[in-house]
Amino acid sequence: MRRVAIWLSAMAAACFAAGVGAGLVLPRVLAAGARESALDSDEEYVRRFTGEYGLSQAQAQLLRTILAARRLEEDRVLRSNLESYPPEVQARYRDAGRRVDQRIEGILDENQRRRFLADRNR
Repeated sequence: MRRVAIWLSAMAAACFAAGVGAGLVLPRVLAAGARESALDSDEEYVRRFTGEYGLSQAQAQLLRTILAARRLEEDRVLRSNLESYPPEVQARYRDAGRRVDQRIEGILDENQRRRFLADRNR
């Protein structure tokens, strides 16, 4: 009977620890995944907001600028704390950066690409 009580106590402690761990990690993982589609959703937000509030083109462009600044600030926060995220999130963040670099390389001519790669590898 004592073994069962010890086993139940150990299981309860393990479940509690798993819950705390998930509670700390899950919001970060979800936030990182949401960032991938954020730019598309920003443009959708601008369209909806413009329609709902009757923004002029100039106001809509300012709203895009405000949302872009928010993305930059979010990125700064993420990068400054990247080591505190789980390794999977860190890897996804770095993979996203590599994909952006590849897209940039695709629009450059050979001279520009060579300079870009040299600068990136510094």
